[in-house]
This record gives sequence, structure tokens and C-alpha cells, in this order.
Amino acid sequence: FPLQTLVADQLSSTFYIQEEWAFRDSDSQETRTLDIFAQKYFWQKEKVQPHTRPGLNLLIECKKSESPYVFFLSPNRTYATDFPIISGLHQDSIALKTDDDRSTYNYPIIRCLDLHSHPFLSDEIPSAMTFSKAIHIGKKTELNGDEPFKSLVLPLIKGLRYFKEAATPPNTVLYFDCGITLGVALIDAPLLGISSKNDDIINLDWVRVFRRTSEEGKHSLERFKCFAIDIIHKDFLDIYLNE
Repeated sequence: FPLQTLVADQLSSTFYIQEEWAFRDSDSQETRTLDIFAQKYFWQKEKVQPHTRPGLNLLIECKKSESPYVFFLSPNRTYATDFPIISGLHQDSIALKTDDDRSTYNYPIIRCLDLHSHPFLSDEIPSAMTFSKAIHIGKKTELNGDEPFKSLVLPLIKGLRYFKEAATPPNTVLYFDCGITLGVALIDAPLLGISSKNDDIINLDWVRVFRRTSEEGKHSLERFKCFAIDIIHKDFLDIYLNE
């Protein structure tokens, strides 16, 4: 069976699963698909419905390869303005005012929920801005960074942006979804990390890849964003979800 089918079956006991999840490409305006959309709510439907329904959304792309993926690990922590994406709300921040002055303080939802200091967002997780796929050509091995970006990172980023836009409710809605939405690349191949400190090569189970994008927007903070994609080995999936 394809890796996509095996992963969907593995998740189906605890998640709502939709394979070949369709979204609109923001560049070409064509319909594209990601391998799996997985959704899980953290509230019980048989009880009173909360005004804000918490949940988890995973957009997953699966790849199997005999060749390893090589990540050039970042020595410093990278801050992603849009990680994790919170979908289903009217806006991305909450504005606070005081009686002392006319100033308005805008706090991202992540900070309001006190998730910015959660271990899942810590700098202990290996991260990279650059990675490549090793391709064997005869007796030589070459690194190709264009193919994994186009086949993994770019579709997931476009899928995340589309999902957030599609999940934004109209202004008249009184009940909301508050879903942590993650882009995940699930790989059945060796994941190798190279440290800039000592050039050591290490085996990775999980690495977070950051990618900066330029967007259209009225505010400067809307024009420059940094997304993150979690790339994990298929054997690490249970640990990633449960721990």
C-alpha cells in the first residue's frame, strides 16, 4: 500500500480523515491536493457546545524515498510569526485597552493562550532554513534543494494559507472553532542533519523547517511572514502526536 494509505489508517482511530484534500493554489488558481487532512476536536459533542471549540488540524504530505533528506541545521532560534496557525477565529490577535492612556495593545492568540512558551515551540527542536534531497548519479551524490521545496514545503504552505482563509467565519457567527493547524511532511526516508558548529551528521526523527514569504497586506506585519513545517520520520508519528 502507498505510504499515504498506511498513515491514514494509522490516524483513523482518533482523527477524522480525508484523503486527497483539495485546496486552491494561490498562484495558479488551480485545484491541488494534499495527501491527508486530519482533524480532531478537544470537546465532547454530547455535552453543551462551547462558544469556542478547540481542536487540532493536520495537513499532511507523505513522501517515500530511497535517498536521504539533508538538513542544514540553524545554530540560532527562528521565530515564526504564523506558527502554529490558529484557524476558525475572526482575527489573529486580541486588542487590549486601558483607562490610563489611549494606547492599544495587540496580543497574538498564541500569546493570549500562553502557548508561546510551550515545549512544542521551544528552541530545543532541530530547525533548518535550508534542506536538500541527496540524489545518486552513478557513483556520485548531488544535493537538490529545489525538488523537496516544490514537492513538500510549498504545497503545505499554500494549503495552510487556504485552510486558514476558508475557516475564517463571517462576522455574524457567535460560535467559533479555535484550531491549532499544522503542516506536516511525513517521510519514509533517512533524515540527516548537518550542524554548522562541527559539521557532524546526525540522524533526525523530527526537524522544523522555516520559510519566509512575502504577502499582500495593509500592515507591515502582514506583508512579511514566517511559516514553519514539521518534517518527521514515519516511525516517529506516534510519539509526535501523543507526547
